[in-house]
Amino acid sequence: MKFVTSLDRDRKVSDADAFIEFLSSRPEVKGDRFGATGYCMGGNAALTAAGAFPDRFAAVASFHGGNLATDQPDSPHLFVKNITGRVYVAGAIEDASFPEEQKNRLEKALSEAGVDHLVETYPGARHGFAVPDVAVFDPTAAERHWATLFRLFHEALALDL
Repeated sequence: MKFVTSLDRDRKVSDADAFIEFLSSRPEVKGDRFGATGYCMGGNAALTAAGAFPDRFAAVASFHGGNLATDQPDSPHLFVKNITGRVYVAGAIEDASFPEEQKNRLEKALSEAGVDHLVETYPGARHGFAVPDVAVFDPTAAERHWATLFRLFHEALALDL
């Protein structure tokens, strides 16, 4: 957890910049816009990257992501105003890192910014619902997350998945 908590916004943005530069240099990568998805803290990183590089992401998804709309000055919801891609956020009903207050705050920030988005919570799901090797794995929520992610990437990136 020491390393997890050391990932501030600057580090996440720097890492995203390096990923974008690397992917853009690859001959097999088509186009100049990307899709990103993250789980748990990765959802925070994906939304942070999209906010920092708004024209580079056609689609961003967060599944049971945490701390997406906090009172902290580097909270991802504070940097969504220029995002041009689609954003999908799926939280768990039982998740202390993404309570209803944060869900509403994130929804408001995305709406006010005019970002094409959907923020929802999966009924009965708990933090970690999409990870098959954890006790809170929820097969129904996991299947829903895969279907939603594939549809998002198919539509926003014109990918056949």
